[in-house]
Amino acid sequence: MYKKIFWLVLIVCATFLITGCGKNYKSSYDFYKQMQIKKMSLENIQFKINSDIDGIGMQIDVKKAGDKLRLENTLKGNKNKTIYIRNNEGSYAYTSSSNKAYETNQNVELQLNILEWQDANETSMEFGKRKKINGEKCLELFNKSEWHKTYYCISEKYGIPIKSVLTTKINNIVFKTSMEISNIKTSKPSKSNFELPKDLKVIRLSK
Repeated sequence: MYKKIFWLVLIVCATFLITGCGKNYKSSYDFYKQMQIKKMSLENIQFKINSDIDGIGMQIDVKKAGDKLRLENTLKGNKNKTIYIRNNEGSYAYTSSSNKAYETNQNVELQLNILEWQDANETSMEFGKRKKINGEKCLELFNKSEWHKTYYCISEKYGIPIKSVLTTKINNIVFKTSMEISNIKTSKPSKSNFELPKDLKVIRLSK
């Protein structure tokens, strides 16, 4: 009896080691589609991004409630902070040093392009290992071309990169951008409008 149980446990463990935990994906495109669906369903979420763009370190605090969005971008060197807000009244940006807000026509969502991973070509993308980064399970994806090399570890729960590293080579000069996400939380729909401070002077930029 005990021998049967032992062999049964051994077979189950071997199956997990071979197949990995969670869902198996037939191709990177299949994985891409499923992760994009998960990402699009994130109505209310907040997280922190630690980013390094060619030696310039930044911390970005993100809060998203439906269509409303707030990003606080802090440079690690001088602690200068830029805040982007999109709320019911429009899109705004202001810096801690100027104490002035600028009304912008630019969609603040563009500031989140650091989270995008557009390489859905299943012939060029390669799967790596399943990993845990900052407590989140993710799956590694790699993409290489003549001028760039990209590494992602995509959260299987949220569909966004928990970690990414982009290396670009232009005229023999190498540029490197990396980012890592932590403290991911989903929440109930928020009534917050991510208001601008009342003492700010709002300046409208010309189109």
